[in-house]
Amino acid sequence: MRMGKGNEKDRRQHAIRDHDRRNLPLQVLVVKETIMPLRIILNSICSLTWIFLCIIPQARAQSIKPVPDGKGSGTLAQAVLRLPVVASLLHTGAHPDDENSSLMAYVSRGLHARTAYMALNRGEGGQNLIGSELYDAIGIIRTEELMAARRFDGADQYFTRAFDFGYSKSADEAMEFWNQDEMLLADVVRIIRIFRPDVVVSVFAGSPRDGHGQHQAAGLMTREAFRAAADPNRFPEQIRAGLRPWQPGKLYINNTRASFESIDSLMVNTGDYSPVLNRSYLEIGLAGRSMHRSQDMGTIQRKGPSARMIKLVERVGLSEQADDTHLFDGIDTSFMRLLSMAGADGGKIPDFASRLARLDALAHEVITSYRSFEPTGVLSPTLAGLQLLRGLRADISGSGIQQAARGDMLFLLNHKETHYIDVIQLALGLSLEVLADDEVVVPGSTFGINMALLNRSPRLITPSRLWLEVPEGWTTQSESALPSALGYNEFARRAVTVTVGPQARLSRPYWQRQSMRDTRVTVEDETLIGLPWQPPDVIGYARIAIDGVSIDIVRPVQFRYANRAIGEIRRALRVAPALSVTLAPKGTVVPVDGGVRIRQFKINVRNNVNGEIAGTMRLQAPSGWQVTPTDIPFAFLRENQEETFSFTVLPPVNAGPGAYLIQGIAEVDGKTYTEGYQEIAYPHIEPRHLYREASATVQVLDLNVAEGLQVGYIMGVGDDIPQTLRELGVQVQMLTGEDLATSDLKQFDVIITGIRAYEVRKDLVAMNQRLMNYVQEGGTYIVQYNKYAFNRAQYGPYPFQIRRPHDRVTREEAP
Repeated sequence: MRMGKGNEKDRRQHAIRDHDRRNLPLQVLVVKETIMPLRIILNSICSLTWIFLCIIPQARAQSIKPVPDGKGSGTLAQAVLRLPVVASLLHTGAHPDDENSSLMAYVSRGLHARTAYMALNRGEGGQNLIGSELYDAIGIIRTEELMAARRFDGADQYFTRAFDFGYSKSADEAMEFWNQDEMLLADVVRIIRIFRPDVVVSVFAGSPRDGHGQHQAAGLMTREAFRAAADPNRFPEQIRAGLRPWQPGKLYINNTRASFESIDSLMVNTGDYSPVLNRSYLEIGLAGRSMHRSQDMGTIQRKGPSARMIKLVERVGLSEQADDTHLFDGIDTSFMRLLSMAGADGGKIPDFASRLARLDALAHEVITSYRSFEPTGVLSPTLAGLQLLRGLRADISGSGIQQAARGDMLFLLNHKETHYIDVIQLALGLSLEVLADDEVVVPGSTFGINMALLNRSPRLITPSRLWLEVPEGWTTQSESALPSALGYNEFARRAVTVTVGPQARLSRPYWQRQSMRDTRVTVEDETLIGLPWQPPDVIGYARIAIDGVSIDIVRPVQFRYANRAIGEIRRALRVAPALSVTLAPKGTVVPVDGGVRIRQFKINVRNNVNGEIAGTMRLQAPSGWQVTPTDIPFAFLRENQEETFSFTVLPPVNAGPGAYLIQGIAEVDGKTYTEGYQEIAYPHIEPRHLYREASATVQVLDLNVAEGLQVGYIMGVGDDIPQTLRELGVQVQMLTGEDLATSDLKQFDVIITGIRAYEVRKDLVAMNQRLMNYVQEGGTYIVQYNKYAFNRAQYGPYPFQIRRPHDRVTREEAP
């Protein structure tokens, strides 16, 4: 007989605690475990015990290993718990790493509300611990690190067109650079109108207490945009382009240094534990924060109590309450909020209130139907809820409800439709893979894509269509037929031949700067403003039906390969020019008089064509400059083949002080290629291409360098100073650990440490006393920028420490 039938004592119950005891639905999951008859279990144990003892010694007890992030029934549980929740929160700050990831994890994964972080810039003005990339390149790394962090906390990511110009001591300076013609305010308003949050939480207050001038600007812009986003007369061009005004309900300041004594603080318990995720929201947030590796942000994932104090500074359109005990207090977070949105027009939709109540009840029924071992149990109420939602949406679209209210309701229902589809996909274990046979393709080329839809559930599904969405000018061709139905572990496949458009857009950042001095980026397609990246060029779709309900599954195309040391690796499909041409160095210095005037340049050419290509390489210089050789032929036989060519340039003796341009040019059958990309790739981020012209600047300077000057250089995290010094005629020796330990340091007129050398050079720390002896004996020792790791010991000749917060010189005209 089956034990425990009808006996609650013989069943295990797992409860998922509801963090919103006021507005959000009660979240209780009961997991029924299959229980074998006791007699069978005991007989099995008795029969097998002596066999195991005779064959092997007793094994050490093995713990259950956690499922990797984003896999398993916990992901379905998260999707299920999100269904009844109609709420959203926008977190705002200035830079990557300003955000409170634990707060966002709590809201997204604990309260199950739509959540996003908006950073004013991409952190281009900061340092780089993991490589030599700076400015635009470090901005790409930090954008990807934010995306990696968001995969932990579950939030979306937005940006404005502000470029991080470096540390600033005042909001006035930041606003002078960023908010000309109210550009910055327009972008923050745009993002609020796009995301349409119920609650906004600003990291900064917009006061001098925020410190960094860019922090102050973020606080000021958030507070002004909070109300400006609701005014159709502010930035009407956005309204004409299809965006609609939006007024968030509440504005909080997430900055404990600010003081708002007139309003009580709200405590958010980010240390709360999620049984579904087997982590607290603090742990999840700190795991995401550790993705900011270029900023030295790796941290311990602490457990236990943790709270964030935030302050309510504005409330609009909500009833005044004596207490503010929850982020969404005063905001209806159920489907019934659509009734209040419709107002008096709600009567124009048949049975509106009862249908919304039924939709809310079905969403809660999905929760009570959830079983981790029987995920398809949620399908019946989920499919019913999806059909009801779609019917409501159709009636609202065709109703005579006021346009603004109709748009707001359709916005929410469209988002909830994606949530229902997520539950169906996860419950069925559906897998859609859209895999290209090449990672980098070029305009005009042809490549293959294999689409595979897999049903991993016992429920029968009907695949009606598999197709690709490609940009204008691209073409696809496919002849594969689809099966009429898919059972457990059965595939529907389609092979597609894709031809890239001859004028296809390259996979480059959609934003750019016209010069290195620009403090704002330009964007040709304004519909992309706010996004981390431009959308993928090729997207795969699968349309399936189950129990008469049709859904579309969407996946971007990827390239997949096996790394023998790591395993499976997936990359996004990228479009690149047939030839990538890069020139190094990007700049050099030539003295007007004396010294060596000839300079060497290297041009690297990489073939992205899947086959042969041949042409010539040349270096173009100002008239009268001598370039050797005149040109160099090249021929590549295969894709990814590359070669580096050397040229020398000699300025004429009459070249006066100034900046002169050198241009690298590859020519194939009359077509020229003058730009190339740097691939920015690290293990924790998606690789990206940063394009630059294959050009360099030669600075002819009137300067005097002491003859025979000897410099010893201790490289830190990476910089170009040694090369620049050599171009000035200075003799530079890079000092290794052995040099620091054994060489005669007195041979150097000056010794210089690179950026953050004391943080990354253990040999420098160990041999620091030798450098102090060198100084004591009259040597000159220059120490460049370091962070607080410098305070671990007294490295200098006199006791001193870097102050927290440290002073900075931020005016370009400072002496």
